[in-house]
Amino acid sequence: MKESLFKLLELQEIDNQVDALGQARRDYPAQITLIDQEIEEARKQIQEQRAKREELEKTQRYQERELAAASADLKKHQDRLYEVKTNREYDALQVEIEACRGRVSEHENALLTAEVALEELIPAIQSLEETCAETEKERLKHRESLLQRLNSIGAEVEQHRERREAVRVHVHPQALVAYDRIRRGRSGLAVVRIVKKGACGGCFQEIPPQRASEVRRNNRIILCESCGRILVWNGV
Repeated sequence: MKESLFKLLELQEIDNQVDALGQARRDYPAQITLIDQEIEEARKQIQEQRAKREELEKTQRYQERELAAASADLKKHQDRLYEVKTNREYDALQVEIEACRGRVSEHENALLTAEVALEELIPAIQSLEETCAETEKERLKHRESLLQRLNSIGAEVEQHRERREAVRVHVHPQALVAYDRIRRGRSGLAVVRIVKKGACGGCFQEIPPQRASEVRRNNRIILCESCGRILVWNGV
């Protein structure tokens, strides 16, 4: 039975690796999808900021045209001041001039607002593009690593399964039945060592001294009274 207990520990380690690979096989696709989503979201943010810049540039060009037209209109009305002959014409022209000045001021303010916004936005976009490019490079590298790992899992699992079968033939049938049964009921962990301070390596409950002494002999299957896992002495 002692050899069977040794082999059960080896078998448990192999099964732990198989279980970990199986979990990775389930987890990696979701991680890859998340990376794709993060990259897409970063690209979307850049596109949104670029669109905002284009809109501001469009506004800037529009306000420049409107300001030029309003300024020309103002000059035209101001030039007419030298041509008026009556106070009524003069007063009417002054009203039009003030209206032109109002339009000029309005377009100047709008143009300034667009220019200030662009001055702040352009370097912000450049910084965002640089940050996203570096981050995307790292994420794509990680994505490729996950893909390679995912593609290699099948072969690794097969190798571990071959090792597992080679170990199982050296385990006493009674121990093997107990091992398989406990693994199914204890999330894959059937065999544990007694860890520091005489505790079960599965549930970490303290093992009574008498029972720990029996486990130390490694001559029969002894289960943890708390979690029901097979106990093996730490010195094995």
